[in-house]
Amino acid sequence: MPRFRYSLLTLLIVTAMVAMGVALWRLNAELMPLREEVADLRRETGYLHVEDKGKGYVVGVPTWDDMTWRWRIHVPEGKQLGIYHVENQIPSDGISTKGIENRASAIGIPMPGTHLVHASVRKNAYGEWQLRLNAGGVGVRSDIDPGQTGWPESASRSSRTFLIEGDSDTTEIVPGEPLQLLRHIVTNKQTPTTITQKGSPTDGLLIWVRLVDK
Repeated sequence: MPRFRYSLLTLLIVTAMVAMGVALWRLNAELMPLREEVADLRRETGYLHVEDKGKGYVVGVPTWDDMTWRWRIHVPEGKQLGIYHVENQIPSDGISTKGIENRASAIGIPMPGTHLVHASVRKNAYGEWQLRLNAGGVGVRSDIDPGQTGWPESASRSSRTFLIEGDSDTTEIVPGEPLQLLRHIVTNKQTPTTITQKGSPTDGLLIWVRLVDK
């Protein structure tokens, strides 16, 4: 039966490799909670991860006020971004529904770079409800006529808010394609089916973006 012999050098090398493996395992175990903490902090602050500066990206930024929303958007060189909005009589799903884009208002971001987009529904000095939209140094105020449910005056009625897919994670903006930032739909509590029937119009606010060539 053959006998195996190990030199002292081999034993030292094996021992060092085992020790190194254990050290790496312990280091990875210690870093795991830190990675999760960093990921949580990025989500809480709306960190925008731009993987390719030649592409457009967007991420939702957390807010703590009612009817207030924010996004961080990257516009690549050679592109411009249109931000569209429609108030009331919006479909419960879909953007390119007939009649929606025709009556949408918009502002543009022609400059490349990262921009903060802020939207809120507030009363002005005369007690009239308005959508306030600011992006890329441009701000607009759009009057909101009360809908069938009385929104936004009756803000306590049943409502559901849908943000961009992967709201807390960076989402790529495909050029030429509409990307929903916000769909805030409202219905009377006595007629809740209006938000469950696919495509049926309802009160609320719809905001989307489209990235196009200059």
